Amino acid sequence: MLDTVAQEHAERTVRITRKRFDQAVGFIAASLSDPDLSVEKCAAAVGCSVSALTKVFRREMNVSVAKYIREARLDMALKLVRQGSTVKTACKKCGFGSTETFHRAFKAKYGVTPGQLRGADLPDAEA
Repeated sequence: MLDTVAQEHAERTVRITRKRFDQAVGFIAASLSDPDLSVEKCAAAVGCSVSALTKVFRREMNVSVAKYIREARLDMALKLVRQGSTVKTACKKCGFGSTETFHRAFKAKYGVTPGQLRGADLPDAEA
């Protein structure tokens, strides 16, 4: 009987953490333009602790929440730049605090600056 209770508790915990994970991913997607988006803000929005959110992201995505936010911002920026947005517009819409930070992160991930990408004809494959 105790095994059954423990198993039910574990299953419930997984469902709850998966629900919070899904909520956090949605919150992050909706908040990418907020330069103040943080792990703490995300955890508060979904009603859990920073450590609980960190654990579920590690389990579900094998990355930290902060890295997930940064990667989501960069993916969004790539799409915007490819669609013809200016570097300044992409930077602002993706929540980067400065164009310098944006340039550095973009070049580190994609190997070119956003301005270079705007003038290039690159394939649609993810870099």
